[in-house]
Amino acid sequence: MPNYTENMNLIIPNESENYDVEVANTNNKLIDAEMQKKVEKIPR
Repeated sequence: MPNYTENMNLIIPNESENYDVEVANTNNKLIDAEMQKKVEKIPR
């Protein structure tokens, strides 16, 4: 059973688990969504 980070609830696989690309993709999507909230948008 994986652990999760405190702030963004990212998945932290156990060391005994095999690498799963879907876990990395899920984490990347969560990070991207949070970054979008933080970035000031400059009108074009």
